[in-house]
Amino acid sequence: SFADAGFSAIAKRNNASRSGLEQAQGSYMVDLFRGWPTTGYVEFRVSIGRLHSRIGVTPQYYTASYQFYNDILFPMIRKKFGQLGRGKADKVLASVNKLLLFDQSIIMDAYIDGVMDQLRVLVTQVADTATGVADASAQLSGAAEQAGQATQGITDVSQQVARGTSEQTDNTN
Repeated sequence: SFADAGFSAIAKRNNASRSGLEQAQGSYMVDLFRGWPTTGYVEFRVSIGRLHSRIGVTPQYYTASYQFYNDILFPMIRKKFGQLGRGKADKVLASVNKLLLFDQSIIMDAYIDGVMDQLRVLVTQVADTATGVADASAQLSGAAEQAGQATQGITDVSQQVARGTSEQTDNTN
């Protein structure tokens, strides 16, 4: 992942070190095979999906990491369980694959929820801005109407002054 410039930029922006992320991945692998996932495990994975969403780790990166797990785990399982017969290795591989897919679905759901939360906030901000613009527009429209009325009033007064001046000129003559 660190070979990818985009991922490296995300890691750097979030003060994540390669060693720290590798340690987290190792812990993840151990947790994955501790037994049936508990609610605590699922909640932790949901928090990881939300974190990914918040910091910009897109699904392409962790989908690639699942492929990495397949590339490492599947040959090891075939070698270890293949000695017990092909059927046994296939059952173990199917179980591991289901576990990885389950885990991936938790992360994806949480990631999508996180993105949706961000979109809701953005939509609210845009709506608030639009309301502010509409309010300002209404105020400007009111001010323009008042200015128009004032201009008309000035015009009327100017005409009255002109008539008065004209009458004075006539009277003076």
